[in-house]
Amino acid sequence: AQPGAKGGASGAPARAGASAYRIQEASYRDEKNALATLERLRMAGLAPELEVAGAYRRVVFPLVPAVEAEALAARLRAMGYRDLLVTRTLAAK
Repeated sequence: AQPGAKGGASGAPARAGASAYRIQEASYRDEKNALATLERLRMAGLAPELEVAGAYRRVVFPLVPAVEAEALAARLRAMGYRDLLVTRTLAAK
């Protein structure tokens, strides 16, 4: 994983115990599609991660600080990723 991969758009990690969001860009059965999306987002200066869930590969931003979540979601939508799954979580302590 690259530095700052667990953070938001800027790579800054969410503060422990703080409100944060998990943003899932997509879930793919085809690993090539997932890797292409991951690379495209990284080339745009973002720090997504790849999660494996059975036969699926999910491109996610696991801990986005609350103050960055809306801006990151808007940036992803502007890049053409419209069907985001955004869930609220807490940063690990």
